[in-house]
Amino acid sequence: MTNIKFLLIGTSLSLIPNLTFAQCVASQDCETLGYTETSCNGSKGIKCPFGNKWACFSNAEACKQEGFVFDCNNTGETGEISCGGKYKKCICDKDYYWTGEKCELCYGYSECENGCRGSDTCSKNGKTLCRTCLQKTCSHYCYCSIIGFTGHVEYYVVCNSSLPGESSFKSSKSYRDKSDCEAVRLYTQERYCTWR
Repeated sequence: MTNIKFLLIGTSLSLIPNLTFAQCVASQDCETLGYTETSCNGSKGIKCPFGNKWACFSNAEACKQEGFVFDCNNTGETGEISCGGKYKKCICDKDYYWTGEKCELCYGYSECENGCRGSDTCSKNGKTLCRTCLQKTCSHYCYCSIIGFTGHVEYYVVCNSSLPGESSFKSSKSYRDKSDCEAVRLYTQERYCTWR
């Protein structure tokens, strides 16, 4: 009985390699594996290991995979190194800036009412555009405050400090007309403001 068990186990084990081989058979047919061309005519390709057929890649496809995707034919653009007529990045002429997709005149610049901060400027259609505009910074903010009296009102210019430790103040002179107060307020306000 023991001999029969060993015989059955031995027979079973001897069949395993045959069953494994029967389950996985690699195709050696080039066309089935995707190698369908007889040659690649100067473009890149891979030759079938089982015959003379090729799997070819177009130059445009290979160039695109390498990042050559821009035409560089817009105004202000030139290309440097090309692949399949495309470029990785365009070189921008003076006053043109790369947007990530193309060169654009004065990209990222804007017109500033009060001038540019620094010398980083660009000219477009006869106007000077700025990378950064001057901004007004004020240490005090002034307004007209109304005080009512019997039969009439008066206005005072009040300025509050925007800086810690600075005091606020009220003008010593009062104005019966609000427009007079506004004129003085604007003048006073400008004394506490700078452009930077």
